[in-house]
Amino acid sequence: MTKCAANTLNPANHRYVGIEGAVTVSGSGGTGIPNQQALTLRCSYTVTPGDVVVAFSWRKREGSSTVNIASGSVTGQTVVFLDTWQNKGVFVGDYTSSLDIQLPASHVNSSHAGTYMCEVDGVSGSSYADVNATILYAPSISGLPSTYQVIELSRLMINCSTYTTPGNPSISTYRWTYGGSTVSTGSVLDRSNISRRQGGNYICTASNTQGSDSASVHVDVLYAPSISGLQGVYKVNESSRLRINCSTYTTPGNPPITTYRWTHGGSTVSTGAVLDRSNISRSQGGIYICTASNFLSPGGGSEQQGTAQVSVDVQYLDTPVLVFEKSEATENDSLTLNCNVMSHPAAELTVLNIDNDTTLAEGNTNTISYTIQRVQCLHNGTFVCSAYNRHTRTTTRASYDLDVLCAPRLDTRVPFISRLYRGLNEVASLKAAIVCNPPPVFKWLAYLDNQLVPIPNSTSHTVITSGQQSVLQVMVRQVSEYGKYSVEATNDVGRTQLVYTIAPAGAPLAPDETVIHNITSTSVWLQWQANFDGGSPQTFSVEYRASGSDWRVWKQGIPDPGQGKWLISHINSLKPNTEYMFQISARNIRGTSSNVVRDATTAGQETCSCITQVSDRLGIGVGVGLGVALPMIISLAITSVVFYRQRSVKPRGSDAVSGKRQTSINADQDIHHTYSDIGDSRRSEYEDLQASTRFREGPKEYEHLRTTDPVRSDAYQNIPTPHGSTDGPSPLYENQADTSSTSF
Repeated sequence: MTKCAANTLNPANHRYVGIEGAVTVSGSGGTGIPNQQALTLRCSYTVTPGDVVVAFSWRKREGSSTVNIASGSVTGQTVVFLDTWQNKGVFVGDYTSSLDIQLPASHVNSSHAGTYMCEVDGVSGSSYADVNATILYAPSISGLPSTYQVIELSRLMINCSTYTTPGNPSISTYRWTYGGSTVSTGSVLDRSNISRRQGGNYICTASNTQGSDSASVHVDVLYAPSISGLQGVYKVNESSRLRINCSTYTTPGNPPITTYRWTHGGSTVSTGAVLDRSNISRSQGGIYICTASNFLSPGGGSEQQGTAQVSVDVQYLDTPVLVFEKSEATENDSLTLNCNVMSHPAAELTVLNIDNDTTLAEGNTNTISYTIQRVQCLHNGTFVCSAYNRHTRTTTRASYDLDVLCAPRLDTRVPFISRLYRGLNEVASLKAAIVCNPPPVFKWLAYLDNQLVPIPNSTSHTVITSGQQSVLQVMVRQVSEYGKYSVEATNDVGRTQLVYTIAPAGAPLAPDETVIHNITSTSVWLQWQANFDGGSPQTFSVEYRASGSDWRVWKQGIPDPGQGKWLISHINSLKPNTEYMFQISARNIRGTSSNVVRDATTAGQETCSCITQVSDRLGIGVGVGLGVALPMIISLAITSVVFYRQRSVKPRGSDAVSGKRQTSINADQDIHHTYSDIGDSRRSEYEDLQASTRFREGPKEYEHLRTTDPVRSDAYQNIPTPHGSTDGPSPLYENQADTSSTSF
């Protein structure tokens, strides 16, 4: 209840006389609640006797001015509402003592709070009173920006109270929420070092006892683009194309609009995302930096950048430079060569003597040096330095021709055949391969009565010369074509001479070193060595027979394994305690050798481990003794082998079967008989073929004439040897091959 004292107008006006009264205003405690309770302004008045109230009015004070709300007449009992009360206000007074007006609750808001003035006009004058209207309402938020941009890792600070109109009561509380969770209970949202993950919608809520108001702001966290995954080293071959797209490795920033720049050595080489260099050179290698940028609007549009660098490794291989300290050398000089190459990474250098297919030096380096301590004739020719870069997968080469002065000599890399065996109407090719510098001049000669004479001009003799090789082809049409020939190779430094022999070819010699061993009751092992093949490939035949029966072929066509090598044949299915004869012969296209006959007696039912067994009793006794005294075999093996080989090998021309069969295997008679058609004057040339059963020179020189068919496995069976081993032939039967090599 508010008591308003009546005020009398200034007496000096003398407008109204004798009016005295008071106005009392009240209404629901003097407060109103928007949308919940009507606002009633009560104006009660009293007048002194004799005075009459004529009119009244309601005004709202707005600073130094007033706004008309309602006006009316008491005598006429009328009320007219103005301003925001128009068509909304209701008169609730009785005109006689109260002039109350009311605004329905549905129209009441915070703007209706304030000071109102009720003025009553009487006949003698007027009086007024102020009435305060208090409206309870919630605070309101306006002006909070819908989007707030902030740079990542900077501080975010937004004061919600700046955008809040306080309510009544004026004391307000605040709450900031983000993603449904409260992040601040004050009016200020404060986040230091904000990250991009903390961007999004934030809601500010201002509250008092009458209610609350909320507003949201989208926090836009701005950040620079980033580059990741760009390889640290990028390898590219020189003269190829370098192309790197930086955008492939870029995560856009916020805002996403990105500009790119490539720099090399501090200078910009591209203003786009792609670094593109065709025909890149080694000078363009090094560190390249890609910078991805965007512009952030806070802070005046500052530029934000993300950078990454790549090392461009330009790989290359130049042509090497091969240098000798001198281009012409004499044999036995010391000579140094150097090979250099520009390569990245280091090349694999190899220096070769191409003409001799020889590697002199190699290494994983860009520089290589090699000294030939003693220059030889075979060093003459082209040297090549090859450089290979495994990363560029390229090879370059440099060559150098070295001139080594040397006298002619036999080229040991080419087989030299000094003796050839040919039949009549066959061609003998005498080949001369020479090493020298300068190239040689060849001169072929023939021996006639121990005198060298020029090759006669005839269709039987043809000379073919090419470079450092010369061939004399002799068609042997008559006996006089056999004999010795010579070739001279001459140059400015010196000369050399080679001598050849063309001899008649014939049937092979009889097999040599025949041994029978490991005799059992049903089998024997027959072993022999190949002899000279007569100049043509030979094969062997093995026959056997029991005493008094016909010869039976055990195997034939056994290939020749080569001079000095053993052949072995296991003859089984024999009868126990029976005397057998064994016959071996060799054959080529020109004839058959003499037969080599050996005899042996099989053991009884018990196996005999004898090395050999012949018809005399001494051999049988020793064989039985070895079978009984087995532990003594190992210690006496070598002695036994020698002893029994001496007993088993019969002299040529002797009785092979104790007088029962006379076999002619006289080497002299066979050789002379085979070559009787060439006359007695030429026989001396072939005496070297009969003297030794270990003829070495002929088979070695004529390996090119032998068959290349593989030796059948049954000729080299893994059998017990005289030493008692089952792991193959003992060293007694091994062939020691004659091997040689040529180096320079």
